[in-house]
Amino acid sequence: MNLVIITSVINITNKLSAGVFSGAERFAQTLETVKSLHRIKNKAVAWVEGGQLTQEQEDIIKGIVDIYVNVSHIDLISGNNKSVGEAAQLLEALSIIDISNYENVAKISGRYVLTPNFNQDAFKDSRSAFLKIKGNINENSILASKLVNVGDSFDVPEFLAKRGVHVFAAPDDPNRLVRPNYHTYFYKVNNREYNRLVETLQYVIKENALIEDGFFRMFCGLAPFRVMELSHIGVEGHNGISGKIIRTKG
Repeated sequence: MNLVIITSVINITNKLSAGVFSGAERFAQTLETVKSLHRIKNKAVAWVEGGQLTQEQEDIIKGIVDIYVNVSHIDLISGNNKSVGEAAQLLEALSIIDISNYENVAKISGRYVLTPNFNQDAFKDSRSAFLKIKGNINENSILASKLVNVGDSFDVPEFLAKRGVHVFAAPDDPNRLVRPNYHTYFYKVNNREYNRLVETLQYVIKENALIEDGFFRMFCGLAPFRVMELSHIGVEGHNGISGKIIRTKG
């Protein structure tokens, strides 16, 4: 059986991450996340909530998922580094939920949904599965990650190297840096790699790292025999800050 974990923070207390959607809208969007999981067979669903909810909201959640865990007591969840917050949220959930009886643990970000084009290849064999992407990296994207403050002086390649981020010059422009990584809106980890999953989350917290780079760093060496690198996945959702729809691409 597969365990699908939904990571959610409905009521955001950090104003830097609040975005354009109200708590009620975020809750409704995450209910759609649950509905979309019918595309995964033979599963249990766990909703891992990082914020405070009303009793009515919690009762609704408990009626539609198999496991509900609230980890809002973890201070890092409301911090300025979203990657560290998500890693802390998942790490605490994995200390509460016994995942040893599940063949795979899949994670989907709350408010994102599996589309009709969801790539079923992610579950076709016992390999872990990630969507590999190549993202541009520059000073603005580092500032947006909240890893440094506006006005700080830093060298981009050196800054990233200290965090174990794999950076390469773009083939068409040697002055443009790209960093291959694994998308974390949705991924699947096979039970052979559960210890590596925990180590990845611990690494992100310890190094104040970007979670996409943390997963790439810890799992890319296992491809293709123990990790499947997907070219597409079929997941979409609303960006919390801009409100625009994000569709995952390889």
